[in-house]
Amino acid sequence: MPELLAHGYAALKSATGAPRRGERVTVDNVRRFHASKETMAQARAALEREGFSIRGVSPLGISIAGPPALFERAFRARLLQKTYHPFGRPVRVRGKVLTRKYFSPQGELAVPPHLSDLLEYVRLAPPIRWFATPDAPALGYYHLDVPEDVQRLIDAHAAHDQGINGAGVRICVIDSGFHPHEWYAAHGFAITLVGANSPDDDDVGHGTGITTNAMAVAPGAQFFGVKLDWDGAAAFQLARTTNPHVITCSWGTWWFDAALHDEIVDAVAHNITVCFACGNGPGGAAWPGSMAEVVSVGGTYIDEHGAMQASNYASSGTNANEPGRQCPDVCGLTGLNPHGIYIAMPTQDGSDLDGDFHNGGAAFPDGDETAADDGWLVASGTSSATPQVAGVAALILQHTPGLTPAQVKTELQNCCRDVTAGSSANGDAAGPGFDNATGWGLVDAFIAVHPVDIWCRDCADDNGCVPNTYPHAWTSPDVWVRAADDHGPDVGLNPEHGQANWVYVRVRNRGRQAANNVQVHLYWADPSTAIVWPADWKTDGIKVDGAAGNTRVIGTIPAGGEAVTDAFEWWPPDPDTAGDPGHFCLLVRVECPDDPIVHEGDVRGGNNIAMRNVHVVDLLPDMEFTFKIQVGAPPKLEGKATLAIDRAGTPKTVLVELGPAIARAVTPAATQPPGAPRAEPPALPAAAVAAAPAIRPVGAVTRPMVVEPLNLVAGQRQEVQVRIKAPRGARPGQVFRVGVDQYVGEANTGHVTLMARVVKEAKYVGDRSTLTVHRWGCPGIAQVRPENRLLIKTVDAARAMKYQPCARCRPA
Repeated sequence: MPELLAHGYAALKSATGAPRRGERVTVDNVRRFHASKETMAQARAALEREGFSIRGVSPLGISIAGPPALFERAFRARLLQKTYHPFGRPVRVRGKVLTRKYFSPQGELAVPPHLSDLLEYVRLAPPIRWFATPDAPALGYYHLDVPEDVQRLIDAHAAHDQGINGAGVRICVIDSGFHPHEWYAAHGFAITLVGANSPDDDDVGHGTGITTNAMAVAPGAQFFGVKLDWDGAAAFQLARTTNPHVITCSWGTWWFDAALHDEIVDAVAHNITVCFACGNGPGGAAWPGSMAEVVSVGGTYIDEHGAMQASNYASSGTNANEPGRQCPDVCGLTGLNPHGIYIAMPTQDGSDLDGDFHNGGAAFPDGDETAADDGWLVASGTSSATPQVAGVAALILQHTPGLTPAQVKTELQNCCRDVTAGSSANGDAAGPGFDNATGWGLVDAFIAVHPVDIWCRDCADDNGCVPNTYPHAWTSPDVWVRAADDHGPDVGLNPEHGQANWVYVRVRNRGRQAANNVQVHLYWADPSTAIVWPADWKTDGIKVDGAAGNTRVIGTIPAGGEAVTDAFEWWPPDPDTAGDPGHFCLLVRVECPDDPIVHEGDVRGGNNIAMRNVHVVDLLPDMEFTFKIQVGAPPKLEGKATLAIDRAGTPKTVLVELGPAIARAVTPAATQPPGAPRAEPPALPAAAVAAAPAIRPVGAVTRPMVVEPLNLVAGQRQEVQVRIKAPRGARPGQVFRVGVDQYVGEANTGHVTLMARVVKEAKYVGDRSTLTVHRWGCPGIAQVRPENRLLIKTVDAARAMKYQPCARCRPA
């Protein structure tokens, strides 16, 4: 890395002899402190002889830069290197706090005798603090942020994890200009500006924003910016001087330009991949975006639930200048009508687009709800989609250097996720395979460089992109339990004690090549919102083909296909407390030689890992059940946390109650000898309970969301209780859901979904108070208080929970 330079200012001796330090400089007196031209010239020459670089000259002083050792030698003062927060507060970039370095003198810098006739004093430049923010403003509607959301939905995170980030590839952006917005420095991005037409001035506000989309997808690439004024051909000539691998253009011309056409063709002939926007709005594909030589980019919209559709804001179709050429080829991310307000991007403050999308303060979707001069806009269109595709092209070229533009286009087409819903702005409908609305579909960065991607859904909305940011990423519908080895439907049942349970796993392949020798590993753990890999996960009680084991092998999963494992046989352990049917978390890890696990234990960060943490119980009307959940401090996250109880969607007639803490420590699984019987957890010392109660007794939860503080004890877990009671008038088939999440700061450390399912009758009913089990219809059931009733499916399960048969009905 180049040496960090110190920057200083050498004040010149005034021609009048008036000392600068003796009087405040004002507009009225400043001329009295001007140096003569002779002094200016002599001082400049002397400082250059010393070895300093001249950064600026005025009649008042000379700005200089040089290595810190040069300052120390010339001005006899030691310099210390320090760091500071350039935005006045800690800003985290890729998990690290952004800082900048500067030099601080230990004592006053002394003017040496041979410069004393020319210089009055020398000082070091203080660090700059930026008062603008690198962060997008808070917005109350669904939108995407750069770089995180664009990286995730283009599936670039997974490619970056494999070391493919565009390193060694040069991308040139031709656009309206590139204002040095604080966002760039805050996220570690830089762009080399080319040309003398003020490329850092972006009065339109377009280039500053859309470039961030390419940076999000290919953060390791080298970026160049060429400002486009009027002449597209001249801009292409200038772009060629950067020796680019990829040129991206989010603009078009009103009519055919032969000179521009020829420059584009010549660039492609010289092995440069050129990406052009297909355009926005009805009227057909734009030009030059419709040229056969370029990658024509359209738009796909992904909503907050992960559903994809063709963007009705993006153009499609043909152009009279290119007969028979249907566009687009592929898509990037684009918003919807009326204005495509979708991606929050930086811009030049007060630029045309800054004010345009403000739209007089109109509310979304007519305005972006940002200020007209704050340097932020929320927009999209094929303008943002095109640099995203260019970023994927850069990843392809890093992975496979030397591909021709035609080969890069083929790789982009082959990596697409098929978009089958919605229509373009021109009314072209999306459908399976290639279609006129979206071409081959939405580009996928990981599939572009990694042809096999096996995965399981973390939740119903999961589309396989990582990290998964959807709520409740611990509710995988691809993992389910059956009461018999019947290959039944994926309707999850609660595991039953005292009998075999059968666990099935569905594995998918998002890739474009078949996945071979896929292995599926199954684990279980006690219910908790803070389960740690691998310490808390167990395999005892799991069998494969009658023998102890937790691995199933799937031969081959075709490209775009899926497969369901043969069943794992599982015998859950006895419950900790008699009368509690228990609840266990299930974890699956899927891998194959072509797609190993990268993020061990990270359900959100890797799609090869899925978890099902759902507890389902059957209730009769006017019956209740108390769920017991462990809370604990994950490693390095000890201390204060919050427990969020979400009952949104559950009718108010359903009682939900958060009970007081059970003041008992729970020994981490890693410290228990294999096969050892479960011991009653010891009571916590009174002092520990008083100092760190898990949760206060809040009683009924009536609001959609209740957040309670947790004060967690390091290395221990505690239990909380959530009681759900079905109303007297509940109808069979109704399902009441309550979500329980634990947070440490903004980090969601775990989730449990509690489900109470109303049934008309049960085969057996247990009495918690007497540990007696009755056959359905026994008159003794009427004597059991509703809060003590427990629905049991088999006599074997009742025996496992140490229930005794009713003497009257004698269930067997």
